[in-house]
Amino acid sequence: MRLFKKKAKVRDFDHVRWIPALKRSICTGEMTFGYIGKDGGSFHGLQLVPEGRLDDVLREYGIRREELEEIW
Repeated sequence: MRLFKKKAKVRDFDHVRWIPALKRSICTGEMTFGYIGKDGGSFHGLQLVPEGRLDDVLREYGIRREELEEIW
């Protein structure tokens, strides 16, 4: 039996160089979480997001849904 919960680790990223983004597949709807570089606009995918787990991924990285840019 556990009395205390483990604190969730929040992963940090460089807000100056990167914009958080969610890339969706047009055909399958598959979602990939990653970042878009402000300098060149290239997408750097970090992790596939399972269906219904987007809020968990955003919480893990400490990102609000308003900050997230969606690309297709």
